[in-house]
Amino acid sequence: FPKTAIPPNVKFEVVPVTSLHAHWSDQFDFVHQRLLINGLLAEEWPIVLSEYMRVLRPGGHIQLVEPIAKLLSISGPGGKALLDIYDQTCAAKGLLRDCAEQLPQLLMKAGFVNVRAELKLVPCGEVLGPDGRIGKGAVGGAFRSMKNAFVRAGVVESAEVVDRIMDETEQEWEDMGGFYATSVVATAEKPQAVL
Repeated sequence: FPKTAIPPNVKFEVVPVTSLHAHWSDQFDFVHQRLLINGLLAEEWPIVLSEYMRVLRPGGHIQLVEPIAKLLSISGPGGKALLDIYDQTCAAKGLLRDCAEQLPQLLMKAGFVNVRAELKLVPCGEVLGPDGRIGKGAVGGAFRSMKNAFVRAGVVESAEVVDRIMDETEQEWEDMGGFYATSVVATAEKPQAVL
């Protein structure tokens, strides 16, 4: 957390999203969550969304941002291999790999209204210029940071295997003129009066 330039109305806390503070009920105008695709078990998603519903004021808004992992398969053999490793790990760990695609339905089931979803593209690859370089570092770095989880799940025998596959995938991005990782940005509103 930052140590300086903190506005007086800002407070930082570490709290599990599955059980937010009881005194937070109806306290927030806006909740933002991103990249918990690898942080929540499939059965935890409804619990977390109900917690967000509880802490939002009536009329408050929520924004969720999660990546669409399956699009890696269009990169080529390296991307397909990486997606296979990722899918097997998600299955072994009980993660909701396609949470991005399910966000609108999950939000509606939790009681949110005015649910919208849009796709956001992240350019990946040196060939796409400075933004592509940043995207390559972010997406490639994310998968490289998961290599030990892949090994612990028993999906690959070593972290070096993941590095090799990631190198191949990043080269595929360059060879195909760049790759666009895609995320879903889902927004919704807590009803004015919860029934």
